[in-house]
Amino acid sequence: MYRLNFVKKHFVELRSEIKSWPIGQRMILYSVFISISGGRWASYIGIPSANIFLIDLLFFGGWILCINRFVHKANFHRVLYHSILLAFILIEFFRNSDFSVTLRLRDLLPYVYFLTLPVIAFMFKGVSTKIVILTIRLATLLHILWLLPLVMQILKPISLGGPFGVPIFSDRWDQSGIAIAVGILAWKPNSDFKLNGNVKIQMLFILCGLFQWSRASLIAISFSLLISVFNSRSNIKREDRKRNNLVLALAYVATICTLLLPSLTSYIPTNSVLNRLGVTSISETLQSGASDTADARRISQKLLLDWVIARDQLLLGVGPGIEMVFESGAYIYLSGDPNVRSPHSWLYGGICRFGVIGFAFWLLLLANGLRPHYRFTRVVETPFHYVIPILIVSLFGVIVESPFGSLPLVFFTAVAIKEKS
Repeated sequence: MYRLNFVKKHFVELRSEIKSWPIGQRMILYSVFISISGGRWASYIGIPSANIFLIDLLFFGGWILCINRFVHKANFHRVLYHSILLAFILIEFFRNSDFSVTLRLRDLLPYVYFLTLPVIAFMFKGVSTKIVILTIRLATLLHILWLLPLVMQILKPISLGGPFGVPIFSDRWDQSGIAIAVGILAWKPNSDFKLNGNVKIQMLFILCGLFQWSRASLIAISFSLLISVFNSRSNIKREDRKRNNLVLALAYVATICTLLLPSLTSYIPTNSVLNRLGVTSISETLQSGASDTADARRISQKLLLDWVIARDQLLLGVGPGIEMVFESGAYIYLSGDPNVRSPHSWLYGGICRFGVIGFAFWLLLLANGLRPHYRFTRVVETPFHYVIPILIVSLFGVIVESPFGSLPLVFFTAVAIKEKS
C-alpha cells in the first residue's frame, strides 16, 4: 500500500503543478508522457492513412501556441538558429522534389523537431526539474506495467484498427529500451528534490531489460546503471548509498552470469535479447542471407555506405525521399522488408542520407544543448543524462528517425538548456 501511495503522491503533485500552466506548455508535456509511456503503439495513434498522429499534434500544436510568448524575447542568436535550420530543411526538402512529400518530411524529422528546441527551453525555463522527473517516473512506470507481461508472453498485442496505426501493446524494442534506461535514472534517489528512490521498481526495469528484444537497449540500460552508481556517491545518504550500490552491483553480476550460462536460454522467452547476443561469421551471414543479427546489421550498413560512396554523394548525402536502403540492397540483411528506410543506425543513416555535412550539422544542433555540460560529472548531475540512453540506442536502432525518439530527445535537451541558462 505504501508503494501505491508513493505513486499516487507523484501523480497528485504533478497534476496540481501543471494545472495552471499555459495550454501549449501542457500539450508539450502530454506528448512526451504519451511517447514514453506507450512507446511505438501510442506514438502512432491518430489518422494513420494521412500520417497524422496525436503526439505530433500535441507537440507541434503546443509549440505553435507557445511561439507568441517566445517571439517577444527573441534575440540575434535565436533568430540566427531558426534561420539557418529552416534554410537547411527547405534546401533538403526541395532537393529531391520528384519524391513523395510525406517521405521527404519523414526523413527530415530529426531536423524538424530541433526547430522547437529554443521555444521549449524558453517555456520550461521557470519549471522545476522535479516536474520533469515526476513525469518521467510515471510514464516509465506505466510503460513497464504493460511491457513486462508482454515480454513474459502473458500479454499479446491487440489489433483494433481505426485510429490505432499499430496494434495496442505492440512494441518497438529499441524504444522500450530507452524507456527502461530512462526509468532507471528517474527512479534513483534525488536529494536535490527530496525524491526517494525505489529499488524494487528499478529491478523491474532491469528484468524487462534482460527479457526485451534489443541488444542496443541492453547497452543503454547498462550505461544508465553506471550513471546511477556514479550519481549515488554524492546524491544520497551514506546508509542509502550502500544499499543502492549493493543492489546495482548484484544486478550487474546477475546480468553477467546470465550471459555466460547458455543453459539458462531454455528457461527464458525465445524473443529475448539474451538469445540474440550470438555473433556468426561474416562469410556465414553472407552465404545464408541471414538478417537481424549483429553481423547482418554491419554488412547492411557497409553496403549502404559503399553505395553512397559509389554515387559520389558522401559529402552531401543522397537526400530525403530516396529509398536508399532498398536501392543499395542493404534491406536484405535487415528485416528483408523492402519498405525499410533506415539502416538501423542514425550514424550511418544520417551520413548516407544527409552527408557528412548534414550529419555534422545535426551534431551541432545537439551540441547547442551539450555545450553547458562540458564535463562528465556535470552531465550526469543534470537532466541531460536522459539524452544519453537515446543517443546510445540511436547508434544501433531506428530511434532518431522516429517521433518516439526525436521527440523526447529534443525535449530532454531543451530541459537541460533551461537548467543551465
